[in-house]
This record gives sequence, structure tokens and C-alpha cells, in this order.
Amino acid sequence: MKKSIIFHLVVLVVAAGVAAFLAHDLKAKQDGFCKSREQLSRAPLAGFHKLLADIKWMQFIQYCGRTEKFDDQAVAETNVMLEELFRLDPDFGKAYETGAMMIYTQDPASAIKMLEKAAENPMLKTNWRIPYLAGFVHMRQVKGKTVEDLQHARKAKIYFDQALAANASQGYVLSSRVRADAALMADKPPKLAELIAWQTYYEGRRSPMGGMPAAPPFVAGSGKSFPAPQFSMEYMGFYGPDRERVVSRIVNLAQQCRAEMPDNPEVMKVTGEVVGKLLSDTHLCTYCYAIYGSGDHFCKECGKPVATYGVCPKCGEAVSGGKFCIHCGQGLVKK
Repeated sequence: MKKSIIFHLVVLVVAAGVAAFLAHDLKAKQDGFCKSREQLSRAPLAGFHKLLADIKWMQFIQYCGRTEKFDDQAVAETNVMLEELFRLDPDFGKAYETGAMMIYTQDPASAIKMLEKAAENPMLKTNWRIPYLAGFVHMRQVKGKTVEDLQHARKAKIYFDQALAANASQGYVLSSRVRADAALMADKPPKLAELIAWQTYYEGRRSPMGGMPAAPPFVAGSGKSFPAPQFSMEYMGFYGPDRERVVSRIVNLAQQCRAEMPDNPEVMKVTGEVVGKLLSDTHLCTYCYAIYGSGDHFCKECGKPVATYGVCPKCGEAVSGGKFCIHCGQGLVKK
């Protein structure tokens, strides 16, 4: 019996030694194509980095679940837990996302540092949420028009670009990118600045690689720099599932600008141009920009006459499609 136990112990020790040797060899090969692996613990831990990182992640989730208030002490403990997790697995994207959102209100600097580090990780380049969150936290620091505010807005713009390059169908990311541009217009009222940013975007959308002016390379906290990505503006959020959200935002901005600054010639010019270019397929009142329906002759919001559409050419009743008018039977499709 004793010999059997000794034999099994010897086998376990040899197996652990072989696993540690193989882990060292694997780490060297991984470092050749993924520099983020250099952040792993120097001890190979028999190749169980991922497993230990998962255990740390479960401990972190349990800690967050039982913590009622994230005060300074809770934030400090969270940072320690996340640092240990990232040393084991620097490619744990969900941990960057969740961790940053847990601490950004109390410790925005640590949240930004965490997300910037993740955004530079080549293994996470397809994760658009990480750069989006980095831009989001930067924009949350913009309170006015100080030098620091403008610096946060510039950095946010770069990260929103990175997010759009990874996934251009998210309309709210595009809206955030436009707001970052607007924050840099220190000499304009906020709503007008955002409307001008939308105008700039839709002006550039005509060209294959157009859009808002490209930002210079951004140097992150680690000292590494990366350029703002190039991507086609044709496939950004306006044509994605969030089109209605984007359209609603621009229409509301135009309405508010005209209501609050009716005597400002720049407001009249910008609102007219951006709405005309953006909403060529949406019927809006040219006075108040309210959306009107087929058959309407006057705007329901301001009472001004509107260009009527969607009516039968014979009886003038509103029609909602089809081959024939439901009121008089007039053919609506040209043969």
C-alpha cells in the first residue's frame, strides 16, 4: 500500500514538472505573436492561468453582488482584485468592461487607465465595447470648456472611432462620436455645436472615406500610440438598426435650436441644411421639423402648409400603398 502511494506521488510530481516545462515553452511561443502575454505572472503555474483567472472572476462577481455601496474602500479592493485577474489573463475582455463600469463614478482615472490598456490589446481589437466604454468614461468627465475638458473630448473621439471601426452598426456609438466633436466647439452653444457636428458627418458621408475630420494619433496612458482608424461612413449607424434613434435625435436638435435661437442666422442655415440632407426620405414640416403623414396638407404641430404626398391622383384621398386606390379604384402603379 505504501509503495502504491509513493508511486502515485512520484507520478504527480513528474506530471506537474512536465506541465510546468510545457507551460514555459508555450508562453515563449505565445509571446511571439501576442505581446500581451508578457503581462502574465512569471510563474507558469503549470499552465493554469486561464482557470485561475476564471476563479478570480467568480470571486469578483460574488464580491460585487454582496457590496451594497461602492465607496473608496470598495473601489480600492476592486482594483486589487482586477489587477490580480489581469495578471493571470490580460485578454479577459468582460472583466475590463464590468470592472470599469463598477468603479468609474468613484475612480474615473483608474477606469480610464483600465479601458485604455484593454483598447491597446491586439487580442481584444474586435471588442468594440471596450473602446466605446473608454470614450464614454472620458465624455463623463467633460463638464465645461476647460483645457482638461477638451482633452477628454479629444480622447473620447479617438476611442469612439475605434469602436465604430470594429462595429459600425451601433447608432448610439455614432451619436456619442458626434457629441465628442460637439464638445470641442467651445465657441458654439452645445445644441448648435452638436447639430453642426451632424452636418459635418453627413457632408463627409458622400465620399467613400469621408466623414468627420480624422483625429491625430492618440498617445495612451502607457505611452503607446495608435492612429484613428479609417472606415467608410456609408455603413455607420444611420443605416443600421438604430436609424430611428439617430433621426429622432437630429430632428429634436433642429427643433430645439430653432425654438431657442430663432433669430440666429447660423441656426437657420445649419438646421435647414442638415435636415434636408439627412431626411430626404422622411417628410418633415419645413417650419418646425415635425414629421407628418401621407395626405396631410398642414402640419399638426404648427399649422403651416406642408408638401402633400401619398394621395390618389384622381380623388385626392390618402393611400398607403398597393396597386389601386381603396377609395376610387384608380390604378396607382404605372404600366
